[in-house]
Amino acid sequence: MGNVGKRGGNVFVQQFGPKFPILPRLQKPLESNIEASALIAPMMQFSPNLLPEEIQSKHHDRIRAVIVDGANPLVSYVDTKRFREAFAKLDLLVVIEPNMTETAQAADYVLPTPAGYEKWETAVFPKDVIYSQVRPPVVTAPAEALPEIEIYYRLAKAMGIVPKLPQLAYTLGKKGTLPHIAPAYLASIGAFSFSGKLSKAGALSTVGRTFFALYETLGEHLKNPLLAYMWLLGVGYALTRRKQFNAEFPQMAKVKNPFTIAKYILDLIEAHPEGVILGRLDEARNFEDFCHYRDGKARLYQADFIQDLQDLLHSTEPASDYPFVLDAGMRTGWTANTIVRDPSWRKGREIHYAMLIHPADAEALAVNSGDLVKVETKRGEVIVPIKVDKTTRQGHLHIPNIFDLKYPDPVTGELKSTGVSLNELSDVYDRDKYTAIPALKYVRCRLSAVST
Repeated sequence: MGNVGKRGGNVFVQQFGPKFPILPRLQKPLESNIEASALIAPMMQFSPNLLPEEIQSKHHDRIRAVIVDGANPLVSYVDTKRFREAFAKLDLLVVIEPNMTETAQAADYVLPTPAGYEKWETAVFPKDVIYSQVRPPVVTAPAEALPEIEIYYRLAKAMGIVPKLPQLAYTLGKKGTLPHIAPAYLASIGAFSFSGKLSKAGALSTVGRTFFALYETLGEHLKNPLLAYMWLLGVGYALTRRKQFNAEFPQMAKVKNPFTIAKYILDLIEAHPEGVILGRLDEARNFEDFCHYRDGKARLYQADFIQDLQDLLHSTEPASDYPFVLDAGMRTGWTANTIVRDPSWRKGREIHYAMLIHPADAEALAVNSGDLVKVETKRGEVIVPIKVDKTTRQGHLHIPNIFDLKYPDPVTGELKSTGVSLNELSDVYDRDKYTAIPALKYVRCRLSAVST
């Protein structure tokens, strides 16, 4: 912690928006003690590794329907065998996607959405600056493809989640970003978005309903509804991150009205589709600015976690039928999670999904670079080419995170594979007991040479 915020050390990053408090954990899984963690208000995030057991639970409140948005679980999630088994037991599977992915092919309904270049999109990727971007489409999307935000709005509308608003909210929404109108506008949608419950669950429900109200009233009067959310983030930013904003825009330091600041930010974002820097991290106060606890102190000591570490230090790993350790999903300069389908752009360079192996281990198996080996775990097996690599630790193996994605041959149209099904090798229950993060970097396996 002594190097937090120091040049050459680490930093806590801050995305564009308000400084959120620690969110309440409202729900526990049915089949495990691993609770949801705070992501971005008002969202809560459960580990996707809990899905198979939550779907196959005997509990009457088990998960019966799943909406998949921007993901491909039947390829990219740990222990895909269990995911295929679990998804087959769902009453309903809906996939929101611009492509007919492996998961989309298994869905009851596929809701088409525009590709990245066909729709308005935002980016707030943090680094050492507070950055925001709203970029317009560069090509026209097919008529039947709806942006994700529109799909969720229509679903919420049909389910009765979107509050019934007074005409005043629509009238004020026409000019809701103007500083002298904004307070009354937000009051008009906030009052009618209130869930009626003074509770943690009620508060989060109110925030969600407010977002939909914002979309319906203000969104339609801007170039794109996404800008309505950027304006609201600007209001929160002006209220909680004012020092950082003033440092970047000293000419606005004397402006007291947060709605004036929010309108200024919105105009900047609209004028700069390439993105705009709205603040910078204060290295001297990095920890204090990031810490969400009122006393400004970090919570480093966790008794259960410390005990687990002590137990590990005094334990010995038993002999195993799987003597190798596999890093199942090594990062490389040419992989990008599950979006890589056609590897032809590598233009004949070495096999892009070859497994790295130490020379001594290769010699023991009597194999060389380019030869095939079979990798076996307790969950499955794959056949993969190897690359002998002296920088790899003996007894350890590394396979790039290409996965077994299919892509059509540009000439024949025949589906081809990009690599191997890494997630066939992993076990969804081989995971950290606090977060359910899988042991993808430590998968026990054994090797054997494959004769050609």
